[in-house]
Amino acid sequence: MGYFKKLISKIKLNKYFGALIILCAFTGFLKEMALLFFFVTFHELLHCITAIAFGLRVESIELFPFGGVAKIDNLEGARAYKEIITACAGPAGNAAIAMIFLILDKYGVKIPDYNYIMDINISLALFNLLPGLPLDGGRMLRASMKYFIGFRKATRTAVMAGKIIAVLLFLTGFISYFFTDLNLSLILVPFFVYFSAENEEKSIMYTIMKDVVSKNLHITDSGIMEAYVLCVYEDTRVREILKHFDLHKYHIIFLINRDYEIQALLTEAQIMEGLQSHEGDITIKQLYIEGAFKD
Repeated sequence: MGYFKKLISKIKLNKYFGALIILCAFTGFLKEMALLFFFVTFHELLHCITAIAFGLRVESIELFPFGGVAKIDNLEGARAYKEIITACAGPAGNAAIAMIFLILDKYGVKIPDYNYIMDINISLALFNLLPGLPLDGGRMLRASMKYFIGFRKATRTAVMAGKIIAVLLFLTGFISYFFTDLNLSLILVPFFVYFSAENEEKSIMYTIMKDVVSKNLHITDSGIMEAYVLCVYEDTRVREILKHFDLHKYHIIFLINRDYEIQALLTEAQIMEGLQSHEGDITIKQLYIEGAFKD
């Protein structure tokens, strides 16, 4: 019970959420909004509970006017099955609620706002399973691909899918305006999806750097880690080398000259040292010379 209270305390409202409450109160949709965000919060809590069960740390649950986001530390760097199950937990919970309410209705149990509750949970389950970041389906897509094409390419693929989904949703909302009433959700939610997908792409380097500094934890899990070899010209800058790092791999860097002769071998620890001491604005050869001189 203490863990659940601690989890509830991590829920926070986005700065624009107050405007939504005022708008809904003014238009008479306050009850509908309360029901919607009750199940949105339920959805995000299931992500968090699953993540905690896998030993991951929950940073916060933030509620936006158009949905919620559970911020889970290093979920992207977790093993694929952990990310897939954690991402799946939210939609599965909404689908389970819809199934339970359907069974209760079949047995004659009268449920207030039954149709609206069913619409909310079915919509949350199906929408979040769309295969594009930042949606849960996008996280499952990335996790299933990252061991085949690498975290970086898998993230960019899922980001592109998310942007395509956002554009298609916007076009659907725009076209539907000419045939039915205007659906603001189909106009505004795509913007949230599109820009959130862009943020996922921008966080790639941050995620990889976190993985590099916590490498010992991954090696401890299995005792083995795949090595990834990079051959780098001596005038290449450290920050450019970092763009080729990926998750769950130990990087070995061969310093070569223009005649393709190996001059030296550097570890990823030395690359990180060059990043910290020179902010990456140093060539790999200069970094090696500095290290050799120190030794």
